[in-house]
Amino acid sequence: MKKITVSLLIFSFVVAAGMAAQKPAPAAAQKNIRDIMDSGLAAKQAKLDLPFEVFRSQYLPAQHGYQQVLYLRIKNADLGFAAAAGSDVIDPSQPPAAPKMKAAANLFLRIHRSENGLPGKLVREFASPASFETDQAGYDPEKTEWYTISFGIKPGDYVAAVAVTSADRAKVGVQYYDFKLPDAKSYEGKLETIPSFFIKDFKQGQTVEKNPTLDKGFFAFGDTHFVPSMDNVFAIGETLNLFSFVYGLAASETGAVNMEIAMEVFQGDKPVIKFSPASWDSSILSLPLNLKQTLQIKQGEDVRNEVRDLPAGAYVLVMKIKDKGSDRSVEKRIDFSLQ
Repeated sequence: MKKITVSLLIFSFVVAAGMAAQKPAPAAAQKNIRDIMDSGLAAKQAKLDLPFEVFRSQYLPAQHGYQQVLYLRIKNADLGFAAAAGSDVIDPSQPPAAPKMKAAANLFLRIHRSENGLPGKLVREFASPASFETDQAGYDPEKTEWYTISFGIKPGDYVAAVAVTSADRAKVGVQYYDFKLPDAKSYEGKLETIPSFFIKDFKQGQTVEKNPTLDKGFFAFGDTHFVPSMDNVFAIGETLNLFSFVYGLAASETGAVNMEIAMEVFQGDKPVIKFSPASWDSSILSLPLNLKQTLQIKQGEDVRNEVRDLPAGAYVLVMKIKDKGSDRSVEKRIDFSLQ
C-alpha cells in the first residue's frame, strides 16, 4: 500500500446549526423526526423500529477542531434492500451488468452539548438521504454491515442523537451516543496522538462531503475515503498501514516539524521485529509496515540469515515518538494479530 498523503487545509468545517440536506424533506416530516429524537433524548432511550447500533467512534484532526466519525451496524434486511429494476438502455457491445440489490434511507443527526452528563444545547443538525447498492449474487439479508457518519466539530463533551429512517420515513430508528473531544490546551507541554488505527485501503473521492451522510464500508475524511481495519486482524504477509496524528510538536519559524519514530513489534514480552528509527517532518503519520523478521539459521558450522513473514499470532506494535524540537516524547501501543 502506498503512503497516504493528506492536507489539513481541506478539513475545515462550518459550525452552524440548522438542518442541512441535499434534498430537504418536507418541513412536517423533518419536525416529526426531530420530535421523535427529542422525546428520548433526556433518558437516551433508543427507538428501534428500524434497528441499528452506534458501536464505536474515532476522531481525526481538522483545521478548526476535529473530524468525528461514528460507526453504525445495520442488518441488510432492516435497510430494505430489494432487487433493482433493469436498465432501459442496453449496450450490446458491453457484457450484461450483474443484477443489483438497492436500498434507500434517510439520516438525521442532532449534536447536543453534554452538561454534567446530561444533553444540553443543540449545536449541530443535519439531514441527508442515502442510497446503497450491492450485487444480488451472495446477498444475505441477515448479514450486518457497518456504516459511518463523518462531521466536523469543536472540542467538548457531546451527545449525538442519530436517526436512520426508511426511504418513506415510515420506519424510524433512533440511538444516542456520548463522545468527548479533548481541548487543544490539554496538549500543551507534551506530545499526544489521536487514537492510532490501521488503514486497510483508501481512495480519493470525487468531491468533499459538504453534509454528513451515511457511508457504507468507509469513512470520509476531506476528499479521501478511508477503509479502516475493524478488528486489527491481518493476513500473514500483509502490509500494515498505520495512521495517526501528533499534537504538541515544536515547529520552526517556517512551521516545519522534526521528529524521530522508533517502532518495535512484540509477542508477549519477546521482541520479534525492530524497525530502524525514521525521521518524520509532518504531524500526520502514514506508515506502511512490512512485517518481516530476519532469523539466524544455524546448520552445523554454517550460519545464514533468512527473512520470513511474521507467523500467525497476537502481537503489540510499540511506537515511540520523539520531538527533536522540544525533546519531548510519547509512547503508544497498538494490538494486532496475524492469521
